[in-house]
Amino acid sequence: METKDYRWLERYMAENGIKGEIIKAPDVPTVEKAAKRLNCSKKQIFKSIVFISEKGEGVIGIVDGESRVDKDKLESIYGGKLRIADRDEVLRLTGFSAGGVAAFGTGCMVLVDKNVMNQSVIYGGGGDENHLLKIDPKELLKEAKIVDIRKD
Repeated sequence: METKDYRWLERYMAENGIKGEIIKAPDVPTVEKAAKRLNCSKKQIFKSIVFISEKGEGVIGIVDGESRVDKDKLESIYGGKLRIADRDEVLRLTGFSAGGVAAFGTGCMVLVDKNVMNQSVIYGGGGDENHLLKIDPKELLKEAKIVDIRKD
């Protein structure tokens, strides 16, 4: 699989009618730093957590920056055992490096927690560790399923 970056993501979004903006945002490795840099709530930052199944399939769980993925809920929806992917597996499964995994164009099952939809604008993986995607969460519906995967 080719290594993808923010330029690849921009092309993919344009070709697939996904509206959003890639913004340069270096040095925001954590939700806290991203929220501070963007002057927004941690709930507006989304985290793309990559899991791998026993069959080697990728599953991406997306939650807001104040939440954690409930692995049991995720496994129930997926229908099998999952574990968090390591950095090499993230790249192999999604084409994106860890820290820049986008919600689109990965070829993985993407499951978005329903609470992410409560925001009018969200920021998350923009293709690499120096870019973020600014997007209306409704755009996620084009390639993701909205579910309840947040840890209570």
